[in-house]
Amino acid sequence: MKTAHPKEFVTLSNPNYAMIYNATLRNPSTCPTNVNWNSPHLNKQAYPGQGRTTFSRVRIDVQSMELIANDYTFATKENATERFIEYGSAGDCFSSAERCPKGEFRIDLTNTGLRVDHENNWLQQGQNSTMRIDTYSYNQIVRAKCGGLCGRCYSARAKIKVTLT
Repeated sequence: MKTAHPKEFVTLSNPNYAMIYNATLRNPSTCPTNVNWNSPHLNKQAYPGQGRTTFSRVRIDVQSMELIANDYTFATKENATERFIEYGSAGDCFSSAERCPKGEFRIDLTNTGLRVDHENNWLQQGQNSTMRIDTYSYNQIVRAKCGGLCGRCYSARAKIKVTLT
């Protein structure tokens, strides 16, 4: 903390993750239920940008009260082929059917004294993209399902505005 630019982190007591779903459909205009990796509906080749990043702490800029979505100091990659997935983002290349996203993220700020600011701007991008964002506990928990062919959602500035509870 005695540096010119100290970095501060918020410890997360519950699971926080960002995921790009790992498979695509053979017929992308459908939305089959109960699909697993052995399903005949899936292409067996994983989507190249897929993976899941789990965060145990997230960096905060205390001056602007923003979480830094692309700081991976306290993050781990799970089944990631190439890179970390940004905090508060998700996506897939699963299906062009509406209401069929498989990518997901979870922001859980329970027990941190913080909540996601209600004015935080979430964007969706991609062909046939869809985004569903749900908030709980006065915006301390934000869950999203996002995807398309290929589609994703993310915070507008690679930062997530927070306020005190």
